[in-house]
Amino acid sequence: MSGRILIAHDGVTARIVLKARLSSLGYDIVLTANPDELVAQLSANVDAVMLSGQIGGHDISGTVERIRNHRAGDGLPVIILEPGISRDARIRLLSAGADAIMECDASDAVLQSRLRNLLRRSVEERNLARDLAQSEVMSFAEYPALNALSPGRIALVAATGPQSAQWRETLSVLMRDNIEIIAPETALSDIRRKPPPDAVLILQDPANPGAARQLLADIRCDRDTMRAVAIVLQPTPDTERTIRLYDLDATDVLFGAFDAEEAVLIIRRELRRKAVNDQKRMALRNGLNMAVRDPLTGLYNRRYALSQLGNIISSAESNGEEFAVMVLDLDRFKSINDTFGHAGGDEVLIEIARRLTAGLRNEDFVARIGGEEFVAVVRNCDPLAARAAAERLRRAVANDDIEFAGKSVRVTVSIGLVLSTAPGVELEPTAIIEQADRSLYVAKSAGRNQVTTFESAA
Repeated sequence: MSGRILIAHDGVTARIVLKARLSSLGYDIVLTANPDELVAQLSANVDAVMLSGQIGGHDISGTVERIRNHRAGDGLPVIILEPGISRDARIRLLSAGADAIMECDASDAVLQSRLRNLLRRSVEERNLARDLAQSEVMSFAEYPALNALSPGRIALVAATGPQSAQWRETLSVLMRDNIEIIAPETALSDIRRKPPPDAVLILQDPANPGAARQLLADIRCDRDTMRAVAIVLQPTPDTERTIRLYDLDATDVLFGAFDAEEAVLIIRRELRRKAVNDQKRMALRNGLNMAVRDPLTGLYNRRYALSQLGNIISSAESNGEEFAVMVLDLDRFKSINDTFGHAGGDEVLIEIARRLTAGLRNEDFVARIGGEEFVAVVRNCDPLAARAAAERLRRAVANDDIEFAGKSVRVTVSIGLVLSTAPGVELEPTAIIEQADRSLYVAKSAGRNQVTTFESAA
């Protein structure tokens, strides 16, 4: 995966060495030693930032904080490449917002796998933000800010014993989350059987190091856990397995002795990122759903009906499929609103929508296209089956009174039916609905509560 990497370092030689190293891996490199220039470059199509040494004489953690406080640097991958980083320095950098802290002597293969890992995540988040911004219906700003995360479920995959119990106790002191120890041999089944965890910490067993990679692969292939935070603890660094773990989208790989404070900083950061992205996905789903759904009845709206009908017409022309289009209109609906008020009229519409939906197969659909007007499309049907479906919907509306708030009302529906193979039918979404609408008015004129096909329309 290529990308544009901004490298910041005070030393000229160090910058040149890093540029040569990353350029050989296929990345476009931008160099700077000036903090103000670094911040200005964040908005210039930069895909990641790599920091090493001091920047403009300032401590590197301060530079990370400055990046994170900039609008364009909020979700940008920040990688620290430093020799001999102390534990205290790692904690400071993680607290400031660094995504990855790596030793300078990390191999090119490991460095590239980590960059790929972070850039994939960054691209996914940018695409999500773009799709949300393009949504015409719902603004993410309408969702509450995540000022505090609710306690989550964390699975610690490690052999049961005093050591794992101690890890759990140490983490519990630092976090409010529910932390559960899961045995490696039953980890996948335990994770699938219970509510999916928000984060999984996997201890790589030196006696069976491939098990951690396999579990991570299974987690990433499961719909319920594919976006869970997944961190692998590697007691002894293993270059080849580290590369595979990053390529399987491990959130992070930690090396050496277990450091609870470091793990908690990473987990908290990633749980917050996951929560924000989950919220964005929900906003996007809700926005797209609102764009194609009628808010009162929950049925599809006219926009969706026309789009879906266009797809059905294209399929029919390619495969010789027969289908039918109906326009349905409730009879004398104004009198229902006048008698029971608009709230009563809404109750009637909701019940009618339920009956129409129940009267169709899964492959068919019904949409609300006006106040009391609906369109239904029945697929893979000959003329007899289409007529039978229309009569079934008419009876579903008329046969039983609708009851609400202690009141009862009988409702009927008139239906205009068009068969896709009938002579003179125009196979275009708006045109075929207009033809069904003309047939509907014939049904209205003939006394209502009946079905009229396009062939018999005047």
